[in-house]
Amino acid sequence: MTPDQVCAAHTTPADVELRIAAGSPESSETPLLLVSGTREALVLLSELLIAVAEGDDQPASFQISPNGAGQFHLSAESDAGLCIQCVPES
Repeated sequence: MTPDQVCAAHTTPADVELRIAAGSPESSETPLLLVSGTREALVLLSELLIAVAEGDDQPASFQISPNGAGQFHLSAESDAGLCIQCVPES
């Protein structure tokens, strides 16, 4: 399944709960990327990771952005997008 096919399979409003936000909690000095969501949203993310990793086009990448492609799958609280990239093994 391609990343586009994965996104097409997750088109119900309940799936639109993936939140991606940049920041650091007070307990950490290291910048962190928060990825949170409903069960269905996290399943979508896991399926996207697998689709990019197993894709025929290598190196492969796929991205979703709160201001561009894939925004339907991100919650309104998202202030960052996500680029998933599979690099060739060395």
